[in-house]
Amino acid sequence: MFVNYNYDQDYRYREENYFAYAYNKEEDKLYTVPEQHGIIYRTTENYAHTGMFNLSYNYADLLHLKYTKLYTLHSESETRITDGIANSDDDWKIRYSLNWDERSMDIDQLSGDFKYRFLNYDNTLMFGTEWAKAKLNQPGNYKYAYLRDIRFDGVVQGEPYLDRFSPNVFLNLTSDDDLNALYIKNKTDISIFSKKDTFEIGMSHSKKSRKSRYNKFQIDQDQGEKLTENIDTIYDNNVRNNTDLFSVNIAFRPAYWYDAEVIENAVYLQCLLNPVDALEVNFGLRSVDFSQTLYEYTNNEDVLQPIEIKPNTLDFKKTLPNLSLKYTLNPKSQFDMAYSQTYIVPDLREFAGAEFFHPYDVATVKGNPDLVNTLIDTFDLKYSYFFSDTEGMKAGAFYKKLNKPIEDVMLRSSSLPRYGFDNAKEATIYGFEFDGRKELSFISDYLNGYFLSGNFTYANSDVTLRKEQEALYTTNHRQLQGLSKTILNLAFSYESDERSITLSYNKMGERIRRVGIIDGNDEFPDYYEVPPILLDAVWIENVSDNLKAKLKLKNILDRETIW
Repeated sequence: MFVNYNYDQDYRYREENYFAYAYNKEEDKLYTVPEQHGIIYRTTENYAHTGMFNLSYNYADLLHLKYTKLYTLHSESETRITDGIANSDDDWKIRYSLNWDERSMDIDQLSGDFKYRFLNYDNTLMFGTEWAKAKLNQPGNYKYAYLRDIRFDGVVQGEPYLDRFSPNVFLNLTSDDDLNALYIKNKTDISIFSKKDTFEIGMSHSKKSRKSRYNKFQIDQDQGEKLTENIDTIYDNNVRNNTDLFSVNIAFRPAYWYDAEVIENAVYLQCLLNPVDALEVNFGLRSVDFSQTLYEYTNNEDVLQPIEIKPNTLDFKKTLPNLSLKYTLNPKSQFDMAYSQTYIVPDLREFAGAEFFHPYDVATVKGNPDLVNTLIDTFDLKYSYFFSDTEGMKAGAFYKKLNKPIEDVMLRSSSLPRYGFDNAKEATIYGFEFDGRKELSFISDYLNGYFLSGNFTYANSDVTLRKEQEALYTTNHRQLQGLSKTILNLAFSYESDERSITLSYNKMGERIRRVGIIDGNDEFPDYYEVPPILLDAVWIENVSDNLKAKLKLKNILDRETIW
């Protein structure tokens, strides 16, 4: 039996400077003077509770049973103040966003295995089931804005006042997920070429349901004098005293609500063979039957039945192959080669037609009910050399073919920036990677317990748009959205029975945050992000067998993220 509880609390303050540049179409570059600029002040507080309970049973080493109970509760409070010029009106506003987010997850798992012999073959029957509930609750997020008056020469005049043309908005979101899943598989020792040869057959089933309710209420302000007091004073003077200056109106549409159901059934077989001592061959097939149905609430324009629930379904059936070869040159080195086919499906929010506020940017996000799944073919080649059981180095190359990859894109808008999702025609990713870990005692005995580790990845890609997208998005045959060309991780650590200390360094190359869009005569370039260099430190002190103390320092360099 094992019981664990963990509590974590985190507080962060961050300032962001933003600049928006117009696009010079004739010179194919951005103008050097920004059209819009400002500062974002962001404060977040995180609280997390995690509890886990494990109970296991072993009968004569033939039957093993394990039950796991996991519960997590994560709450986040965020205050975001954006002070500057933004949006299509080019007004200077102070935008306030007050958010509270609470997520919980309640999971029960039961798994086991049973060893038996059938027709002179040793078998292991493995099984498991899971029941899970996940809840997202945003009980009362609130947004409002104060307007600054600016003279023609750019000088700010007077005190900022509550902007009645940027309505106060109250947002409420609940999302409840239920998941039931099970698997059963049987592994047989077939001993065709060696005693390591096995044949495995199995099946899995999962069913997930979701109920999502997104409500939006707008507090409109009638004409009157400029209100320069803080928002609490304004409400206290005008709402509690019922001056009729404000009115509350429903601002959400039926499309903001949806129900969903995701069902995946799969059967598979896998075979592991060792034709010779140095060669291991692993191959198999997985047949998937996938169905994702979103039930969206829509206006029916019918007095007797004003709301209609319309289903939107994404389903496919596919047999996915995999093959891997491992050739051992000697006890310290080996070659690996692998091919596999996998898939990615759009997230339910990406697949829904509703529009919602972006959790971090001053923007809205709209789902795309026309999204389809992405099919990925992956080829890998890798060489590994092991200095010891805990030290080694690897070098490899890879190639991926993506059919209909999903990308984050910009959408046409006349006010707030709007983001969405779309399938490109195809994409390829190819590159190489290195990683390794080595104790530094070979330099000097004084460096016993000191380790240097790291990895580097270079990934080039090429995206091909669909024909109809070429007139919609700014660039074709470019890097895949969200993918950095280079990723470097380095770590210097000290490890002993009493403590471990790790200093880690991370650097990622620039990446496309969102794909640019063509809007009439205007071409908006791809929206890039330059991730910061991160330097973190972790100190873990083993006070006793049952007690550890941990100190974490994150983003020691305090570098900027640029996008």
